[in-house]
Amino acid sequence: LRMFRRNLSFNCWNVVSSFPEPVVGALEGMNVNLTCVFTDDQRARAGEVTVYWKRGNGNSVENHNAVTTWDKDAQIGNSIITLRNITVGDSDKFTCLVGVGWSLDYKYIQLRVGNWERNDTGIIITPTTADVDMWDGPPLRVNCSSTTQDSCGTIYSVTWWKWNSAGLWDKPKGRSNAWVTDQGGMGWYNETQPRLGESESEGKYICIVVCGMQSSYGEREVKGRAHLGQGMRPSHGVYRAVAGSPVILMCKLDLGMTFSEFGWWFGEVIFSKQLNTRGKRD
Repeated sequence: LRMFRRNLSFNCWNVVSSFPEPVVGALEGMNVNLTCVFTDDQRARAGEVTVYWKRGNGNSVENHNAVTTWDKDAQIGNSIITLRNITVGDSDKFTCLVGVGWSLDYKYIQLRVGNWERNDTGIIITPTTADVDMWDGPPLRVNCSSTTQDSCGTIYSVTWWKWNSAGLWDKPKGRSNAWVTDQGGMGWYNETQPRLGESESEGKYICIVVCGMQSSYGEREVKGRAHLGQGMRPSHGVYRAVAGSPVILMCKLDLGMTFSEFGWWFGEVIFSKQLNTRGKRD
């Protein structure tokens, strides 16, 4: 196979990610797109491009639902294979073999499918669940840190998924990356300019950490927050209330800050202005 390799350069990654993902993590019931992206410099036409998908180490071809496109001007193409309603049994190595003219090349993608039960896999994600504040303007960053009992070797990845408006898990449109150590690693998802009410950034995310043959996941909830101004900040972002018990909400003001209006509101209901102080302003 290698004797035919000539002018073809080749990358393999998940369709929505802008970074190479040789390992893709997913959970049962999801739909997964695996995509090969390839370039060439032979000025080839579409009829000269052939793509074969293979699963595992055998000769089984998975081309029945593959979609391949080729831009003859830019000499860039991609081939997408879709796996629907996946199960743990779909965890496997997928090979994408590309032929352009007389050139051949191939790459592997490892798909790791876990279940929704958090079994003892040797991967600890901290925290397991978390709320993430999103402000109008500052970049959004969602973290997913993990520790592992064993070394992951060359197989470590963090894959991000988001619950979309159609009621499906989908790949978010921001950028993601990860780094790994001997005892774990860190993954993060970024959006540079989120806007409250103008984007789909808010909502439920999951990060799937793959270490060797094992995987686990964490849950993140991104919530939009109103701008608090320069001198006003909450003492705590999330308050846990118990039915039948009182709750005290606090908003700290910088010393010397002046204001003409004050009050609390929940939804569209504005409560009467009642000021309580503790002898001094925080």
